[in-house]
Amino acid sequence: MSTILRRIWLFWSEIMKESFSYLGQLASDLYKRAMGQQAGFLACLCLCNNGTPTNYLLTLSCFPIHLRDQVDRRISSTYHVNFQGEGSSEEPLCNEDQVFVSFSEAISLPQNVNTEDLCLL
Repeated sequence: MSTILRRIWLFWSEIMKESFSYLGQLASDLYKRAMGQQAGFLACLCLCNNGTPTNYLLTLSCFPIHLRDQVDRRISSTYHVNFQGEGSSEEPLCNEDQVFVSFSEAISLPQNVNTEDLCLL
């Protein structure tokens, strides 16, 4: 085989490898996008570990629903959880999906609490 034909063959084989690699990655990305998962949501109001009884930490978590127990164990082993709320997505979510979670009806204050003394960091 002549040098020119060999170079053409090497060039062509490289193009084919890159094309198949690109098509394989595209198929993989499309498959991942189509395979949605239920998402779990967890909100915990935890007492901070610094000893001050008025310092609380609000943790918000979003996770694949099958990892719910792991998330719960990690939070409860790290903090003292005073209040907790949870939910899940109505439909499976895919990569790059966006969700909106609202706490507007979930958080309320007792009437006798002075709201000027409260802050959320």
